[in-house]
Amino acid sequence: RRNPVSYPTIISGKVTEGDYASNVAHLVTFDGVTNSTLDGFELRWANASNLTDNANGGGIQLIDAQNINIKNVLIAGCAAQEGAAVHATGSSSANFENCIFHNNQVCRNYDETGFANTLTGGVLYVGGTSQLTFNHCDILRNVGYALHVEASANVTVSNNVFSSSCWLSSSTLGMNSSQGSSP
Repeated sequence: RRNPVSYPTIISGKVTEGDYASNVAHLVTFDGVTNSTLDGFELRWANASNLTDNANGGGIQLIDAQNINIKNVLIAGCAAQEGAAVHATGSSSANFENCIFHNNQVCRNYDETGFANTLTGGVLYVGGTSQLTFNHCDILRNVGYALHVEASANVTVSNNVFSSSCWLSSSTLGMNSSQGSSP
């Protein structure tokens, strides 16, 4: 009988000890995938933030992926410019159930003068016309907006805990939506 708490299966981005900059950028990518399930894994230590191209989606990338079910998954210690834990684009659809997203970090994109030139981010980033559902998930101790939803995207959240996620120098409550969309 499977017991992911006592015997976790970890997908790690850690390549070398102590050198976070060389960690793998993306741990799981669903690109054009349909009808797939990821259940009972720990995704840890991805670092997409230092890429010049595709610096989004450290833990999970959803790119035009349909009917994806993600259950009992922990995503921790991941970094990216947008979607440190989850980055959904195109017309992706996914259901997240009983997942934990913690200690992930949205890294601002800095220009040549050293000033941040983007302020969106989102530990959970939903763009395009994607439709994501989060049910019984914990979003804890992350740096960046907990959830960023683009105008044409749709997110349903139910029975979730949002706690201690912060965006430095921001007066938001940890959620961000663009052009009037509501998370």
